[in-house]
Amino acid sequence: MPKWECYHCGYITEEGKSPEECPACHAALAFWLEAPELSVAKEVRDLLQRVPIFKGLEERRMADVAKAFREAAFDEGTRIVKEGEQSVSFSILTEGEAEVRSGDRVIATLRPYEFFGELAALGTHSARTADVIATAPCKCLVAIQPEFQRILSTYPTVAGNVLGEVRRRYQPKG
Repeated sequence: MPKWECYHCGYITEEGKSPEECPACHAALAFWLEAPELSVAKEVRDLLQRVPIFKGLEERRMADVAKAFREAAFDEGTRIVKEGEQSVSFSILTEGEAEVRSGDRVIATLRPYEFFGELAALGTHSARTADVIATAPCKCLVAIQPEFQRILSTYPTVAGNVLGEVRRRYQPKG
């Protein structure tokens, strides 16, 4: 069997491995494809309206944005993302709390309506820069990179808001 390159992260398999064995993407992609599509009901649109990067989008556009996400739940103590793994998803915390950690150091505490995985959303294909660990039972809205890329290209205001947050997070403090 020939080698192949993962469409989402660029991972190149070993000779004889099947596409289902892409360690970087398979779990995230399988989750997204198997999870039921979120309802575009008013409750979901209202939830997304609370996320700062979507503020100001019209209700009909918010319904389109909702189609990009699936909901995931995590128990307290669960590692939601692992530092060093390929970034293939963008997530918004909607319930609970999580810590962003690098090694033993807590970098940030995420609360409802805050997001993580923004570098994946921007298509950098870079590895995760930190762990995100649920410090309480959590729910997240999760979009895989191609879906979030669609949102960014369709709604320039959202793209600008994400870029502004990236600049804020990664600008040297001082």
